[in-house]
Amino acid sequence: LVETSSPLLHNFLVFLADFETTFGDTDRRQTAITKLYSLHQGLHPVSVYASEFRKLACDVQWDGQALCDFLWHSK
Repeated sequence: LVETSSPLLHNFLVFLADFETTFGDTDRRQTAITKLYSLHQGLHPVSVYASEFRKLACDVQWDGQALCDFLWHSK
């Protein structure tokens, strides 16, 4: 980018978007769904479990009812 004087170097938000497109997860939704199905509280506090659930929920594009149902029926 420096060698080509890319315009990305002049706008941090555009740079981040391009970086995410290039190096990010190519299927965030499916990755989040997979992680949700394997998410368990285990020995962690419920706050840690809930925080991870909310973080993954942002990427699955399910409505509130679907998320509640999933949480209620998950093991």
